[in-house]
Amino acid sequence: MSADCSWQEGNARHLSRVVAWLRLRLTDLATLPDHEQALDAAAPVPGMSADELEHEISLCESEIDPPPALVQLTHSFGLQKGECELLMLCVAMELDTRIPPLCARAQDAGAGAHPTFALALRLFPDLTWEAIAPTGRLRSLRLVDIHSSPGRPVLTSPLTTDERVVDFARGLNYIDPRVSPHLTPVRADLEATALQPSQRKGVDAAIKAWHLAAADGTAPLFQVLGVDTATRDHVAVCIAACFKCTLHRLANETRAGPQVELDTIAQLWARECLLQRVALLIEIGDAPAATTPITSFARRLAQGGNLVVLTSRELVASLGRESVLVDAAKPTSGEQRDAWDAALGQRAGRNPALLSAQFDLDISTLRRLASVTKATRRDDDGSAFEGALWDACRRAARPAMEGLARAVDVRASWSDIVLPPEQLDTLRQVSAQVRSRSRVYGDWGFGARMNRGLGISALFEGASGVGKTMAAEVLASDLRLDLYRIDLSTVVSKYIGETESNLRRVFDAADNGGIILFFDEADALFSSRSEVKDSHDRYANIETNYLLQRIEAYRGLAILATNMKGALDAAFMRRLRFVIEFPFPGAKERAEIWRMAFPLEVPVDDLDVERLGRLNLAGGSIHSAALRAAFLAAHLGTAVDMDCVLRAVRAEFTKLGRPFTEGVSR
Repeated sequence: MSADCSWQEGNARHLSRVVAWLRLRLTDLATLPDHEQALDAAAPVPGMSADELEHEISLCESEIDPPPALVQLTHSFGLQKGECELLMLCVAMELDTRIPPLCARAQDAGAGAHPTFALALRLFPDLTWEAIAPTGRLRSLRLVDIHSSPGRPVLTSPLTTDERVVDFARGLNYIDPRVSPHLTPVRADLEATALQPSQRKGVDAAIKAWHLAAADGTAPLFQVLGVDTATRDHVAVCIAACFKCTLHRLANETRAGPQVELDTIAQLWARECLLQRVALLIEIGDAPAATTPITSFARRLAQGGNLVVLTSRELVASLGRESVLVDAAKPTSGEQRDAWDAALGQRAGRNPALLSAQFDLDISTLRRLASVTKATRRDDDGSAFEGALWDACRRAARPAMEGLARAVDVRASWSDIVLPPEQLDTLRQVSAQVRSRSRVYGDWGFGARMNRGLGISALFEGASGVGKTMAAEVLASDLRLDLYRIDLSTVVSKYIGETESNLRRVFDAADNGGIILFFDEADALFSSRSEVKDSHDRYANIETNYLLQRIEAYRGLAILATNMKGALDAAFMRRLRFVIEFPFPGAKERAEIWRMAFPLEVPVDDLDVERLGRLNLAGGSIHSAALRAAFLAAHLGTAVDMDCVLRAVRAEFTKLGRPFTEGVSR
């Protein structure tokens, strides 16, 4: 026989003895025609007395491990003897059809078949009026309800208990159906996703602080603070596991519901925390604390020693309850490197260093990607396996920009860009530094000396059409990263604080490391701070100050492009790792751009690229002219010849508002 079956049988035996004992006590008060016969019928064993039943009850309690459910109720809720006996009477009403008639006969006429407090006072000498006080344990935690009505005293009002309590006494344990629709279990494989040392240190300190603060009987909240939702949840689950509790998330729509509903849920949940080992997760996320109706809810939950974990990006104040703070940061780069090494095993190679330097992933995601890639790419050689694993990390780290940035379809490569040797060499240095961060910051110790500026930022400065966007695409292609162009129309807002909020969402989403941020027309955001003459100047300066902080803290590659370098704040220039000036192409560069302008599939008829190179056009305009010439040739049904190209160039000059003079070079 299993331990569960043995406990259930012992619990049922204990419960039957308790109910029989209550029947005997009620029989003593009842006026029955045949008192002795009723007494004998009340006992589970004919002729057993109340004293003998009490001895049987004590034996059951000592023999069953864990204790019977009624004993657990008494201990968990801290009930006095009289309170426990009153609760048992209400439970017995729901389990034995012989109890209601006995209650009716043992009370005054008109009292009904339900037990009343007047009856309980006669039955149980240890019972006091404090047992049914609204603030007492029985009523505040919904163990016993008093169904009073106008004109009827509390003393003779019916007493009942909840179905949830009755089922617990019978050995059935579940989340109250009135609460469960508002909850979602938060599960994690704790063995596979154990906290890393950098995370464990903070959690251990917080749990120690919690126990010290909870010594007075009022448990504080845990506030788990961090940017990444998955990491916050992971830390919350591990905190609950330290208390041997299962974690349940409160639904967002419930949190925003009517206060009366919140009070009821808080009351029922406080009872659940005493009936079983459960903990509550309340996710605030990025919502401002002032708009979160959680203060009263947290205060109600503070009545007991229950465990509540609140997760948010920033500290939530004025909760009406003491808080213990836990920082939920992802594992360090070194810890991620070790995790990659362990997860990949023989196929580790150089992957751990490369992946931990570029991507900021939690351990669960990291192990999942390693496992899936090894399973699906077991026959790939080293470079193919590396590529597949890198792409899997890119997909996992791909951010949700919520309309604040747009992914650029990267097509350009090193062979497509035409730049002077100095600029091309600097561009390659940018790529090399991104690849070598792990060695320089980690292996060579520079990261230990720096707490900011670990990312790489570059300024591309030059006139429109000289190749700034193409250079960003080239870097994204070379580094095998996604390129996201920041949409200034949705980021910049006229409302105070909204621009900073949007920028925070952009940088937070990009922090996983799988993308390159591209700020086109960067002078609109990174403009110089001005003298404060009114509130508009002050808030504009605040936006610039915020950007200064985030661009320095960002760990990835950020590219700023502008044709107005002088408009940028000087503080940004100091924080930029690279400044690359894209010059207007000379005749030689323009000829090379013309040579590369037409795909191999385009029929071309004897183009004089040296002659075209003398035309004063930037690379972007050359591309537009080449496309226009291709459409013209397709319409005429001919190959692209000099006549088509010159007509297209003339139209391009007209579009730019400049006179077309063939042969004039810059």
